[in-house]
Amino acid sequence: MYFDIDVLNVEYFSDTYFANPTLVGDGSGGGKMNLEKLAQILNLLDKSSKIVGFSIAEYLPFSAYKLQELFKDFIFSKN
Repeated sequence: MYFDIDVLNVEYFSDTYFANPTLVGDGSGGGKMNLEKLAQILNLLDKSSKIVGFSIAEYLPFSAYKLQELFKDFIFSKN
């Protein structure tokens, strides 16, 4: 199974390409799906088929990157 994070609305999940206002994209626009709808779809697929693999595409952890940038210049000493 293949899941593209970009189907999610940035209001509900912010680690998508379209959540970053500095990225231009291809003009296709951001996703509209909320997390409840995604859970319903995944549960339906799980009940109706045998899932043998799961791939998540275009997950962009902007918050983690911001934290990395924040802490990159700190040197934490051991007391």
